[in-house]
Amino acid sequence: MKRYDLVVMLKPDLSASERSEFLDGLQSEFSSSIQELDEIGLQTLSYDAERIAGNNRGYFLSLLLEADGEVLQKIREFLRYDKRLMRIRIFSLTKTQKFRK
Repeated sequence: MKRYDLVVMLKPDLSASERSEFLDGLQSEFSSSIQELDEIGLQTLSYDAERIAGNNRGYFLSLLLEADGEVLQKIREFLRYDKRLMRIRIFSLTKTQKFRK
C-alpha cells in the first residue's frame, strides 16, 4: 500500500460542529486508511477562491493515508460532491518522506 497526504480545504464559514461532522463521516468511512490527522485551521489565501471576490480564506485539514488505488478512488468519490469542500489535493508520499504536522 502507498502513502498519501490528503489536503482538504473546507469553506471558512462552517461552524465547528459542521467541520466535526465532516471529519467524523470521513473517519468512520475510511478509518482503516487514515493514519494521522493535522487540523491546520483557518488560513488566508493569496487569491479569491471559487472566483468569488473577497472569498480568500479556507479551513485546512491534512490527513496521512495508507491506501491502495481502489480505496483512493472511493475517497475521491466520497468527497467529490460534498458542498462543504472548496478544494482537495492528494499527494503521493515516498517511503522516506515524513508527514508534517
